[in-house]
Amino acid sequence: MAELQMESWDKAHSKYVLQLDRYRTWFGILTSEYFSSCSGKITRDGLTGAIVGRTQLDLANLIQWIDGPIFLIAYCTRSLLELATASWSIEQTGDWRRWYGLMARDLIDIVERTSAIDPDGGEEAASTIQVFRADFGRSGIPISDHTQSFHEEAKNGHYKREYDEVFQFLSKYVHPTPVTLIGPEQLVDSVIVRRFFLMKSMRYLCTIYCLAAQQSGYNPAGIDVKEHLSILRTDLDPEVNPSSPKGGQRT
Repeated sequence: MAELQMESWDKAHSKYVLQLDRYRTWFGILTSEYFSSCSGKITRDGLTGAIVGRTQLDLANLIQWIDGPIFLIAYCTRSLLELATASWSIEQTGDWRRWYGLMARDLIDIVERTSAIDPDGGEEAASTIQVFRADFGRSGIPISDHTQSFHEEAKNGHYKREYDEVFQFLSKYVHPTPVTLIGPEQLVDSVIVRRFFLMKSMRYLCTIYCLAAQQSGYNPAGIDVKEHLSILRTDLDPEVNPSSPKGGQRT
């Protein structure tokens, strides 16, 4: 589970492929043995199961695109960063219900906005929202009156330093920015950049896996989850974890 040391790209590449495939197996077992039974439920397990499911999708894409254009790797890495951020936010606050309230708010906004382009869809949209509000109301979770960004989730999870530093860098590659559109390819898509993205992806996968394994009690990787989480918590903001040096320790 440790991040790969500096070595020739061919060797590092082979190790990344092998480790990513292991994570694919481990997340698959977590899903089949535990989280699949939680799918669609308004519970903390249901929320973590959804995070695990999206992680599987991003992981599959990362494996498929590992030799593809650098912006595809950046996209997967950024998504995994957001999933790790969400995992820390839920773990640190314990407030999984708020996520369902935010989901309801966003879903209502989506229906209202998309129906606006169809003059005849207003009545149907209003009916859909009314039914959803009634169904969701039975969960006992209030619908949020606002939306929330992952920047806020990073604050909630005490992951703001890592999120701010890495998200901004990844976004330079995900979006059609000047550097990706007209930057020299040998600098834009260098081995160092590609290695950095994969290294970060591995750390976020480790975070998501360990927090999900801790919550579910399933650990198909057979690792010391408690020890790994202790190391991963060095990424949390120093004011929350005073023993964590700036920048955190790396494994």
